[in-house]
Amino acid sequence: MFSKIIQIILTVIIFIFSVKLFIKGYKDSKSDFEKVLYIMLSVAIMFPLFVYYLDRYNIPSRFGYTENIISSNWVDILTNYSATIISTLFSAVFLIFVTFKQMNETYNDNLKLNNEAQRIQNLPFLQYNFTYERLEDDIFGENQKWIFSNQDDNNNKSIDFTMEIENIGLNTVRKVYLEVKSDLLDKKEYLELCNQSNIEKNQKKKKEFIIMNVANGTYKIEIVVYYQDLLKNWYKQKVYLTISLTNIYDSKTHNCNQINLVIVDDEEQLSREPVFIKNIENS
Repeated sequence: MFSKIIQIILTVIIFIFSVKLFIKGYKDSKSDFEKVLYIMLSVAIMFPLFVYYLDRYNIPSRFGYTENIISSNWVDILTNYSATIISTLFSAVFLIFVTFKQMNETYNDNLKLNNEAQRIQNLPFLQYNFTYERLEDDIFGENQKWIFSNQDDNNNKSIDFTMEIENIGLNTVRKVYLEVKSDLLDKKEYLELCNQSNIEKNQKKKKEFIIMNVANGTYKIEIVVYYQDLLKNWYKQKVYLTISLTNIYDSKTHNCNQINLVIVDDEEQLSREPVFIKNIENS
Protein backbone atom coordinates (compact mmCIF):
# COMPACT_ATOMS: atom_id res chain seq x y z
CA MET A 1 0.00 0.00 0.00
CA PHE A 2 2.77 2.38 0.95
CA SER A 3 4.63 1.69 -2.29
CA LYS A 4 1.50 2.47 -4.33
CA ILE A 5 1.11 5.79 -2.55
CA ILE A 6 4.73 6.62 -3.40
CA GLN A 7 4.13 5.66 -7.03
CA ILE A 8 1.07 7.90 -7.21
CA ILE A 9 2.97 10.82 -5.65
CA LEU A 10 5.85 10.35 -8.07
CA THR A 11 3.42 10.14 -10.97
CA VAL A 12 1.74 13.40 -9.94
CA ILE A 13 5.12 15.11 -9.51
CA ILE A 14 6.30 13.93 -12.92
CA PHE A 15 3.02 15.04 -14.49
CA ILE A 16 3.20 18.52 -12.94
CA PHE A 17 6.85 18.86 -13.94
CA SER A 18 6.04 17.78 -17.51
CA VAL A 19 3.17 20.29 -17.76
CA LYS A 20 5.37 23.13 -16.50
CA LEU A 21 8.12 22.13 -18.91
CA PHE A 22 5.62 22.08 -21.76
CA ILE A 23 4.26 25.54 -20.88
CA LYS A 24 7.77 27.00 -20.66
CA GLY A 25 8.79 25.50 -23.98
CA TYR A 26 5.60 26.72 -25.61
CA LYS A 27 6.13 30.28 -24.38
CA ASP A 28 9.78 30.25 -25.49
CA SER A 29 8.85 29.21 -29.02
CA LYS A 30 9.74 32.00 -31.45
CA SER A 31 7.21 31.25 -34.18
CA ASP A 32 3.79 29.67 -34.67
CA PHE A 33 5.43 26.77 -36.49
CA GLU A 34 7.66 26.04 -33.50
CA LYS A 35 4.64 26.17 -31.20
CA VAL A 36 2.71 23.68 -33.33
CA LEU A 37 5.74 21.40 -33.54
CA TYR A 38 6.23 21.62 -29.78
CA ILE A 39 2.57 20.74 -29.13
CA MET A 40 2.72 17.73 -31.43
CA LEU A 41 5.96 16.52 -29.85
CA SER A 42 4.48 16.88 -26.39
CA VAL A 43 1.32 15.01 -27.43
CA ALA A 44 3.41 12.24 -28.98
CA ILE A 45 5.33 11.82 -25.73
CA MET A 46 2.39 12.19 -23.34
CA PHE A 47 -0.14 10.02 -25.18
CA PRO A 48 1.59 6.64 -24.53
CA LEU A 49 1.97 7.60 -20.87
CA PHE A 50 -1.69 8.58 -20.75
CA VAL A 51 -2.76 5.19 -22.16
CA TYR A 52 -0.34 3.43 -19.82
CA TYR A 53 -1.76 4.99 -16.67
CA LEU A 54 -5.35 4.42 -17.82
CA ASP A 55 -4.56 0.74 -18.21
CA ARG A 56 -2.36 0.51 -15.11
CA TYR A 57 -5.00 1.85 -12.72
CA ASN A 58 -7.89 0.31 -14.69
CA ILE A 59 -9.65 3.66 -14.86
CA PRO A 60 -12.01 2.83 -17.81
CA SER A 61 -13.28 -0.25 -15.96
CA ARG A 62 -13.91 1.71 -12.78
CA PHE A 63 -16.19 4.08 -14.70
CA GLY A 64 -17.93 1.24 -16.53
CA TYR A 65 -16.57 1.97 -20.00
CA THR A 66 -15.39 -1.62 -20.55
CA GLU A 67 -18.72 -3.39 -19.97
CA ASN A 68 -19.77 -5.74 -22.80
CA ILE A 69 -16.60 -5.03 -24.81
CA ILE A 70 -13.18 -6.60 -25.14
CA SER A 71 -11.02 -3.88 -23.64
CA SER A 72 -7.72 -5.27 -24.93
CA ASN A 73 -8.94 -5.04 -28.53
CA TRP A 74 -9.97 -1.41 -28.06
CA VAL A 75 -6.64 -0.60 -26.45
CA ASP A 76 -4.87 -2.07 -29.49
CA ILE A 77 -7.14 -0.18 -31.89
CA LEU A 78 -6.75 3.08 -30.01
CA THR A 79 -2.98 2.68 -29.79
CA ASN A 80 -2.53 1.83 -33.47
CA TYR A 81 -4.91 4.59 -34.58
CA SER A 82 -3.17 7.20 -32.45
CA ALA A 83 0.27 6.08 -33.59
CA THR A 84 -0.80 6.35 -37.24
CA ILE A 85 -2.28 9.83 -36.73
CA ILE A 86 0.78 11.09 -34.87
CA SER A 87 3.26 9.66 -37.41
CA THR A 88 1.23 11.15 -40.29
CA LEU A 89 1.14 14.55 -38.61
CA PHE A 90 4.87 14.40 -37.95
CA SER A 91 5.54 13.50 -41.58
CA ALA A 92 3.36 16.39 -42.76
CA VAL A 93 4.97 18.87 -40.37
CA PHE A 94 8.46 17.72 -41.39
CA LEU A 95 7.56 18.10 -45.08
CA ILE A 96 6.17 21.60 -44.47
CA PHE A 97 9.26 22.50 -42.44
CA VAL A 98 11.63 21.37 -45.21
CA THR A 99 9.57 23.19 -47.85
CA PHE A 100 9.49 26.46 -45.92
CA LYS A 101 13.20 26.16 -45.14
CA GLN A 102 14.02 25.72 -48.82
CA MET A 103 11.77 28.65 -49.75
CA ASN A 104 13.41 30.82 -47.10
CA GLU A 105 16.91 29.90 -48.28
CA THR A 106 15.92 30.62 -51.88
CA TYR A 107 14.50 33.99 -50.84
CA ASN A 108 17.65 34.90 -48.89
CA ASP A 109 19.88 33.83 -51.79
CA ASN A 110 17.87 35.97 -54.22
CA LEU A 111 17.98 38.88 -51.79
CA LYS A 112 21.76 38.60 -51.52
CA LEU A 113 22.08 38.45 -55.31
CA ASN A 114 19.88 41.53 -55.73
CA ASN A 115 21.82 43.45 -53.05
CA GLU A 116 25.12 42.47 -54.65
CA ALA A 117 23.85 43.55 -58.08
CA GLN A 118 22.78 46.93 -56.67
CA ARG A 119 26.12 47.31 -54.89
CA ILE A 120 28.03 46.66 -58.12
CA GLN A 121 25.83 49.14 -59.98
CA ASN A 122 26.68 51.82 -57.41
CA LEU A 123 30.31 50.83 -56.89
CA PRO A 124 32.72 53.79 -56.96
CA PHE A 125 36.21 53.31 -58.31
CA LEU A 126 38.90 55.71 -57.18
CA GLN A 127 42.02 56.65 -59.08
CA TYR A 128 44.93 58.39 -57.35
CA ASN A 129 47.53 60.81 -58.65
CA PHE A 130 50.28 62.58 -56.72
CA THR A 131 51.83 65.89 -57.75
CA TYR A 132 53.73 68.81 -56.24
CA GLU A 133 50.99 71.30 -57.08
CA ARG A 134 50.50 73.98 -54.42
CA LEU A 135 46.85 74.60 -53.56
CA GLU A 136 45.41 77.85 -52.35
CA ASP A 137 43.02 77.88 -49.40
CA ASP A 138 39.43 78.89 -50.00
CA ILE A 139 36.60 79.98 -47.72
CA PHE A 140 34.87 76.60 -48.05
CA GLY A 141 37.92 74.65 -46.89
CA GLU A 142 37.99 72.52 -50.03
CA ASN A 143 41.71 73.13 -50.52
CA GLN A 144 42.74 73.29 -46.89
CA LYS A 145 46.28 72.05 -46.33
CA TRP A 146 46.97 69.23 -43.91
CA ILE A 147 50.10 70.09 -41.97
CA PHE A 148 51.83 67.54 -39.77
CA SER A 149 55.06 67.62 -37.81
CA ASN A 150 57.38 64.83 -36.71
CA GLN A 151 58.41 66.91 -33.66
CA ASP A 152 62.07 67.15 -34.77
CA ASP A 153 63.09 70.80 -34.43
CA ASN A 154 66.63 70.11 -35.67
CA ASN A 155 65.44 69.99 -39.29
CA ASN A 156 63.77 72.80 -41.17
CA LYS A 157 62.82 70.99 -44.39
CA SER A 158 59.43 69.56 -45.25
CA ILE A 159 57.78 66.96 -47.46
CA ASP A 160 55.09 68.61 -49.58
CA PHE A 161 52.84 66.83 -52.07
CA THR A 162 49.26 66.95 -53.35
CA MET A 163 46.98 63.94 -53.52
CA GLU A 164 44.38 63.94 -56.31
CA ILE A 165 41.45 61.53 -56.07
CA GLU A 166 39.26 60.96 -59.13
CA ASN A 167 36.06 58.91 -59.09
CA ILE A 168 35.99 56.92 -62.33
CA GLY A 169 33.39 54.47 -61.00
CA LEU A 170 29.72 54.03 -61.79
CA ASN A 171 28.24 56.36 -59.17
CA THR A 172 28.90 59.00 -56.54
CA VAL A 173 31.05 58.55 -53.44
CA ARG A 174 29.14 59.82 -50.37
CA LYS A 175 32.00 60.25 -47.90
CA VAL A 176 35.78 60.00 -47.96
CA TYR A 177 38.09 59.78 -44.94
CA LEU A 178 41.83 59.29 -44.84
CA GLU A 179 44.13 57.55 -42.39
CA VAL A 180 47.78 58.63 -42.62
CA LYS A 181 50.57 56.45 -41.20
CA SER A 182 54.31 56.96 -41.40
CA ASP A 183 57.49 56.61 -39.36
CA LEU A 184 57.66 60.41 -39.58
CA LEU A 185 54.52 60.74 -37.45
CA ASP A 186 54.08 59.87 -33.79
CA LYS A 187 50.62 58.41 -34.37
CA LYS A 188 48.03 57.71 -37.00
CA GLU A 189 46.16 60.75 -38.30
CA TYR A 190 42.46 60.50 -39.23
CA LEU A 191 40.99 63.21 -41.43
CA GLU A 192 38.01 63.90 -43.64
CA LEU A 193 38.88 64.70 -47.23
CA CYS A 194 37.02 68.02 -47.08
CA ASN A 195 33.94 69.62 -45.53
CA GLN A 196 31.68 67.92 -48.06
CA SER A 197 33.73 64.89 -48.93
CA ASN A 198 31.46 63.44 -51.60
CA ILE A 199 33.01 62.90 -55.03
CA GLU A 200 30.68 62.88 -58.01
CA LYS A 201 31.19 60.55 -60.93
CA ASN A 202 34.21 61.70 -63.00
CA GLN A 203 34.94 64.42 -60.44
CA LYS A 204 38.41 65.12 -58.99
CA LYS A 205 39.28 66.40 -55.54
CA LYS A 206 42.71 67.41 -54.32
CA LYS A 207 44.34 67.73 -50.95
CA GLU A 208 47.80 69.03 -50.08
CA PHE A 209 49.95 67.34 -47.43
CA ILE A 210 52.83 69.05 -45.65
CA ILE A 211 55.03 67.19 -43.15
CA MET A 212 57.31 69.62 -41.31
CA ASN A 213 60.76 69.20 -39.71
CA VAL A 214 62.03 66.41 -41.92
CA ALA A 215 65.67 65.53 -42.58
CA ASN A 216 67.01 64.41 -45.94
CA GLY A 217 66.24 60.78 -46.68
CA THR A 218 63.73 58.34 -48.13
CA TYR A 219 60.45 57.80 -46.29
CA LYS A 220 57.41 55.57 -46.63
CA ILE A 221 53.91 56.94 -46.14
CA GLU A 222 50.77 54.82 -46.06
CA ILE A 223 47.42 56.47 -46.77
CA VAL A 224 44.31 54.36 -46.14
CA VAL A 225 41.29 55.75 -48.00
CA TYR A 226 37.89 54.95 -46.45
CA TYR A 227 34.87 55.74 -48.61
CA GLN A 228 31.14 55.06 -48.72
CA ASP A 229 28.88 54.47 -51.73
CA LEU A 230 25.28 55.65 -52.16
CA LEU A 231 23.97 52.42 -50.60
CA LYS A 232 26.05 53.19 -47.48
CA ASN A 233 28.46 50.34 -48.05
CA TRP A 234 31.94 51.10 -46.71
CA TYR A 235 35.23 50.33 -48.45
CA LYS A 236 38.89 50.90 -47.77
CA GLN A 237 41.88 51.07 -50.09
CA LYS A 238 45.54 51.37 -49.16
CA VAL A 239 47.98 53.63 -51.01
CA TYR A 240 51.72 53.34 -50.34
CA LEU A 241 54.13 56.19 -51.15
CA THR A 242 57.91 56.23 -51.14
CA ILE A 243 59.21 59.82 -51.09
CA SER A 244 62.78 61.10 -51.08
CA LEU A 245 63.83 64.46 -49.65
CA THR A 246 67.15 65.77 -50.98
CA ASN A 247 69.13 68.98 -51.40
CA ILE A 248 68.56 68.91 -55.14
CA TYR A 249 66.10 71.66 -56.11
CA ASP A 250 63.74 70.98 -59.01
CA SER A 251 62.78 74.21 -60.79
CA LYS A 252 59.76 72.56 -62.41
CA THR A 253 58.17 71.41 -59.17
CA HIS A 254 59.70 74.11 -56.95
CA ASN A 255 60.41 71.29 -54.55
CA CYS A 256 63.20 69.09 -53.22
CA ASN A 257 60.81 66.13 -52.94
CA GLN A 258 60.71 63.17 -55.29
CA ILE A 259 57.95 60.52 -55.27
CA ASN A 260 59.78 57.31 -56.13
CA LEU A 261 56.99 54.75 -55.89
CA VAL A 262 53.19 54.59 -55.61
CA ILE A 263 51.42 51.28 -54.90
CA VAL A 264 47.64 50.97 -54.67
CA ASP A 265 45.93 47.88 -53.21
CA ASP A 266 42.57 46.60 -54.40
CA GLU A 267 39.57 47.97 -52.57
CA GLU A 268 38.19 45.96 -49.65
CA GLN A 269 34.54 46.04 -48.59
CA LEU A 270 34.02 46.58 -44.86
CA SER A 271 31.30 44.99 -42.76
CA ARG A 272 30.56 48.23 -40.89
CA GLU A 273 31.48 51.89 -40.61
CA PRO A 274 35.03 52.50 -39.31
CA VAL A 275 35.02 53.39 -35.61
CA PHE A 276 37.12 56.55 -35.89
CA ILE A 277 34.58 58.30 -38.15
CA LYS A 278 32.20 58.95 -35.25
CA ASN A 279 35.01 60.66 -33.37
CA ILE A 280 35.75 62.92 -36.34
CA GLU A 281 32.09 63.83 -36.88
CA ASN A 282 31.61 64.60 -33.17
CA SER A 283 34.78 66.66 -32.85
